[in-house]
Amino acid sequence: MNNERIAVLFGGQGAERDVSVVSARAVIRAALKCKFQVFPVCIEKNGDFLWERPTGERIRVFPVKYGEPCFLAENGEKIFVDTVFPILHGDFGEDGTVQGLLSSAGFSVLGVDTHAGAITSDKCATKLIAKSLGIPVLDGCLIPAGTSAAFAFDAVKTAFPQGAFPLFLKPNRLGSSVGAVAVPEESEFAKRYETCAKYGDVLAEPMLTCPEEWEVAYLSRFGREYFGPGRITVRKGFYDFKTKYESAEARVEDTPDLPTELSARSLAYAKRLVETVGIRDLCRVDFFRVGDDIFFNEINPIPGMTEISMSPRVLRAGGLSFSDLVRQFGKRCHDRRV
Repeated sequence: MNNERIAVLFGGQGAERDVSVVSARAVIRAALKCKFQVFPVCIEKNGDFLWERPTGERIRVFPVKYGEPCFLAENGEKIFVDTVFPILHGDFGEDGTVQGLLSSAGFSVLGVDTHAGAITSDKCATKLIAKSLGIPVLDGCLIPAGTSAAFAFDAVKTAFPQGAFPLFLKPNRLGSSVGAVAVPEESEFAKRYETCAKYGDVLAEPMLTCPEEWEVAYLSRFGREYFGPGRITVRKGFYDFKTKYESAEARVEDTPDLPTELSARSLAYAKRLVETVGIRDLCRVDFFRVGDDIFFNEINPIPGMTEISMSPRVLRAGGLSFSDLVRQFGKRCHDRRV
């Protein structure tokens, strides 16, 4: 296991590439501590795969099967690896596209497969699955890509006849931060809708006032294990990209004092979702607490791995250091390969 050859994919063509870079750097540092051989591969915005050599040179590569799975460099060099860690966030990363490419070349890949990635990247689809399992979800309205602001406005007014505003809009097939906008009143709908709609389908939901967000970390270790939940409370607004990475408006607790029954319910819901969708290795399952109820929000199949990311914090509170976490990643992929 110490000599495991790991390719760490990061960057990507999606809107969350900057977060991916930070997450990947943390994973690479931990993998080196685990004595893994690490091959960093950055996916550029134009789709090029660039292997970052220790010398600083960057060589274009592509995943292929050459007897064994490898990354074939443009100079003819072949980089054989045991496992690929796709530390990619959002579109073209978590949605099964890269997973399908790597799997077709025969690589052992950390995290979701093509099928589960496609499901979990679709917020509306996962909510429908959750609802079919008896898990509470917030009411929502899916607005297809290309819908004008005027038609979108009519759609949300119809979907929420008791009053649509304040409203929350988020890209249906992105991660949990980029593109999400709050619409406090009708007069601001058109402008804020256009901000969100440039990312494709839009999911509209009621806006909760200063909600608690509960996050359950799933790690497949000795069987199926669920950690947390951690709690995020936003002082004002909502937990968007700026609040998560650039401000101090959110209070993040990895070992909060939570009502026992609700906490147990969130873990049970997470387990049910993970097993139904068929998620492997790791993910994060997010909920909103509203009074005495919790509502499923979304599944993040490749959660952030930065120093402030919730999943590593919750797992650390459960007794698993970041290096141990990365070692477990390697073991899972090794066991699946052999």
